[in-house]
Amino acid sequence: MKAALSLLVCALLALLVAPAAAAPSVPGPLPVLDLPPLPGSAFATRAQHHQHEADARGEQPLPDPNAALGWGAVSASFGALLEQGWRLGHQEATVDVDPTVPGLAVELTVTVEAIEATGSVALRLPIVTIEAVHLADGATVTWSSDTPFGQITVVDVTLDPPLQPGESRKIAIRYGATLDCNAKTTLLRTCTFDDQFSQVLFFRVFADHAKALHAPHTSTLHVLTPADRAAAAPGEPKGFTWEPDGRLRWTFVQNERTENGGFSIAAYAFTGTDPGQNKPGEPWLRLVTLEDYKGAATGLLASAKDILAFYGERFVPFPWSGLSLIQVANNFGGGYAPLAGIFMLRNVFGAQAGAQGWTSWNELTAHEIAHQWWGNLARPMGTADVSLSESLAEFSSCLYTEKTLESRSQLIEDNLSYVYTVGENDDRPLGSATVYTSPAYVPIVYHKGAVVLDMLRYELGEETMLEGLAIYAKAFDRDYAKVADLRAAMEKSSGRDLGWFFDQWWGSKGRIDVEFAARVVEKEGGGYEVRLRMAQLGAKPLRFKLPLRITYAGGEVETRSVDVLSPDTGWVSVVSFETTARPLIVRPDVSRHLLRRFRILDGADVSLDGMVDGVDLIESAFRQRRTIVWKKSFFPNTLWDELFDGDGSFTVDSADLDLIFERAGESSIDF
Repeated sequence: MKAALSLLVCALLALLVAPAAAAPSVPGPLPVLDLPPLPGSAFATRAQHHQHEADARGEQPLPDPNAALGWGAVSASFGALLEQGWRLGHQEATVDVDPTVPGLAVELTVTVEAIEATGSVALRLPIVTIEAVHLADGATVTWSSDTPFGQITVVDVTLDPPLQPGESRKIAIRYGATLDCNAKTTLLRTCTFDDQFSQVLFFRVFADHAKALHAPHTSTLHVLTPADRAAAAPGEPKGFTWEPDGRLRWTFVQNERTENGGFSIAAYAFTGTDPGQNKPGEPWLRLVTLEDYKGAATGLLASAKDILAFYGERFVPFPWSGLSLIQVANNFGGGYAPLAGIFMLRNVFGAQAGAQGWTSWNELTAHEIAHQWWGNLARPMGTADVSLSESLAEFSSCLYTEKTLESRSQLIEDNLSYVYTVGENDDRPLGSATVYTSPAYVPIVYHKGAVVLDMLRYELGEETMLEGLAIYAKAFDRDYAKVADLRAAMEKSSGRDLGWFFDQWWGSKGRIDVEFAARVVEKEGGGYEVRLRMAQLGAKPLRFKLPLRITYAGGEVETRSVDVLSPDTGWVSVVSFETTARPLIVRPDVSRHLLRRFRILDGADVSLDGMVDGVDLIESAFRQRRTIVWKKSFFPNTLWDELFDGDGSFTVDSADLDLIFERAGESSIDF
């Protein structure tokens, strides 16, 4: 028996299996110490301060999705964020950049609007040096500044006479700032100054509330540049005017309320349409690139237009008047997507359809464009709700590439990334307010979050899930939401209680971890019964819908799904179904819809047919040399399947074939 099987395997290896080229290594997480903040430290005090702000706002009900929400509308719950006696209206800033420092000189005019009688306001800025504060009409005011927590600058301004309800006053502030371009926000540096780009991404040029986490406003940004450079920024571009000293003043207007900022200066070329050039009902769209990259811009612009249309058809129509895609320096990370503008790294702008880099362009661009819906239109309330921005954007990107590139590789790579790189010590629940403290923040929020949303799509059906996203987007149009609000929208579209799903995947950490055994029983009256025994090995049993693909002796293939209700059935579940044809192979979750790690009780029964036989040898031979982990480096091999790795080495190789030889002819456990 073994000799015959050995010849079969050798023939298969000679004819069918060629050594696979090694997959490129992907850098792992940054080596950040996973420690709680030191009690009494500035960081701990600031974190406690922000947590108090978030807690004070309380729960937010799901607004009526049928309510009329126009362009200038702000949902009623928006007002709860601004209970300070005053709010920010419009702000106008002129920024003069000195790339040699690097530093900024800023002249800022803040419009303060009174909700109730107010004699003073406290404006929050980054760490800056305040040079002057007065009213915009030149009148003097009493003011002071401080740097609480060592992280922000707060300017207290006394208004005399006090503002009365409905009144507004303009406060002018002149300040300077030296930037730390080594600082990172998630994985992007806050700024870069080199011989091609002067870019400032996360620096908050504008002021906001000192007592409120969210204080959006409309704004006008002016950026001064040399005559041979252009500026790019989010919002509507208004062109440039000449300064008396020969420099250019570039202007950008945000007609929508947002706290997003950032700008870039380079010798830019512009491709696409500007405001006023677009057709009625179509957003203006332009690429801002270096001249050397302009040759690829037309194809990239068409791709971005397709992405906008794809999302507009499935979520809600594109919410803003237009969008700029802005090339910036490569500074470790992918992109940054403020309202009506996207900054992306230089290299992706050289992609061409069908050539190297095209998939990366689509994945990154689709992710960043999705933030115009998830993060800008419907905005996360606090740190525990970051999945409403990053997870939804990554899921949207995966949905786009799956439909247009006809490949689930992005979802599968995200799946494998979390499952095989995030250890217990680094893991956090997806809905945890402390998820930012994990060095595995990206695999958890971006990768796991996208797969969890894909599982929700599989659980509800695509049409129902997309309907839920549309309900959510309409309800939180220009508003702040919590994860509970996304759940409410999905329950409205499906008519189902989804508390178990959100509790399981947002309230807890971990993944599905299942050990399989299988039996195929021939029935006396004809036909067969397939039994699957699933023992869950994780911290607690999970509930999920398991996709199956059954291959029959005659070559027919059937797909079906079974519900695994582990909270009801305990740690071990047995599901069974009957067939008329003889099953050869039962393959669970071939396309990786589940965030899971599978194992086999009998490590030699890779076909899950209940027997260790030649079918197992054929299956394993096809997958020899499939590697996912080597010396702690992650290889995103989308063909990886744990069922063929009988010895748990993370490599499907000859040792796994030897295991099948040793066990040939044995049957699965009796159950």
